[in-house]
Amino acid sequence: MLNQNIKSNNLSDFQSTINVIQFEYQHYFDAMIEHFINSSDASRVFSDFFEKAHRRMHEILDYNYSCVKINQFLHDIFLISLKYNYQHCDVEIPEFFYNFNAVLYYDNIKPKIVDLIECRYSDQLIIENLLEFEKERHKNNECQCGKNHKCINDDDLKSLFKMILKYFHQTNNSSIISNFKYYN
Repeated sequence: MLNQNIKSNNLSDFQSTINVIQFEYQHYFDAMIEHFINSSDASRVFSDFFEKAHRRMHEILDYNYSCVKINQFLHDIFLISLKYNYQHCDVEIPEFFYNFNAVLYYDNIKPKIVDLIECRYSDQLIIENLLEFEKERHKNNECQCGKNHKCINDDDLKSLFKMILKYFHQTNNSSIISNFKYYN
């Protein structure tokens, strides 16, 4: 949550912020619900929502909160809006979407994953390739993680890539298979 120690005078600001975000971005929630119901990839819609709503929340809250806190609050609004949606109270949010950083990262590297799948790489080879790709990005300070670039935990990254590939296969498999490039 945004702040465990919310002062009572700020509570109305947070409630108003939730109401504004839910109202202004309802079309994103509706689109994501449709994707979830149809087991299709909602990462692009989620990323668009997150980017636009993040800026809007800074405007509403007068830039008084860090991006990290805004992201956490925005993710809470996303979960509340979908979990307790009166029109779709039975919608199941994919486990993947409980980690907003993973969804945003996935949406960013999805073209690379598609390229590797089209080359008919196994999941293990894809994971190894993505691991090298990420190490190279960190080595060259091309990532946006803001972390120390000297040490990347391979096990954590492999776990993330497995989760990403699982989601990819669950939501994209049929469309990718029909688009495979077969080399003779």
